[in-house]
Amino acid sequence: MDTPNGQRAIRRFRYPSYIDGSCRREPDFQSRYPSISSLCRGASFVPRLRQGDEILYLTVKKTRERDGKPHRRLVAYLRVIRIFCCHQQAAAWYRSKSLPVPSNCLIPGSRPLPVSKTSGVPRDIADQYPVSRQLREWEKSYKVRSLKTPRYVATKGLHLFLRRPPVVTDAMIKQVFGRPVGTQTPPNVQPQQLRQLFSLAVGREARP
Repeated sequence: MDTPNGQRAIRRFRYPSYIDGSCRREPDFQSRYPSISSLCRGASFVPRLRQGDEILYLTVKKTRERDGKPHRRLVAYLRVIRIFCCHQQAAAWYRSKSLPVPSNCLIPGSRPLPVSKTSGVPRDIADQYPVSRQLREWEKSYKVRSLKTPRYVATKGLHLFLRRPPVVTDAMIKQVFGRPVGTQTPPNVQPQQLRQLFSLAVGREARP
C-alpha cells in the first residue's frame, strides 16, 4: 500500500500499512484465518503447499520511508491449516465458522474492493481502459486466474506484523541460507531455516 492511492486508503480507512493493495487482497491478512489463493502467483506457489506447511511473507526489497538502504520486511508467519480444491469450497468453510468470506475468494455475489480501498489500478489496465471499466477489467483478470488455478488455502496467523514489520537484511538471509535467495517465486526451505530467519529478524525464538 505504498503508492499515493494506497497511502490515502490507509489514512481514510485506518488500514494497517502492510496489507496487500489489490481489489482482491492477496493474501488476505485481514481475515481471521489469513487466506492465500493463486490470484497472484498462479501455479507457482499455492499448489505446492501442504497442510502443516509454514510460510514467511516478506516484502519486496526496496527503500522504505527513512530506512536508508534497500531491504525487506517480515510481514507474516503463517501455518497452512486447510487446503481447498476451489474458492467455493473455501467460502463454505469460512461461512461454517460464521466468518466473512475473504476478499481473495472469488465466488458468485462477492464483489471486489472499490479502487478507493486499494493501491490503485495496475498500470497495464489503467493504460488500456477508461476509468469506468478499469475495476471490471481488473476483476476479470483475477477471475481468469481463479478458474485456471482454483486451489485455495486457509492459514493460522502465527505472527502478523502489519504495522511495523521487522527488517530482514541480505546479511540475515545469507547467514541462514549461505547465499542470496529469491523471494518473488517462493522457494522451498527447511522449517529450521524459516524459524532461524524469523528469530534473526524479530529478535526472539519462533514458537509456532
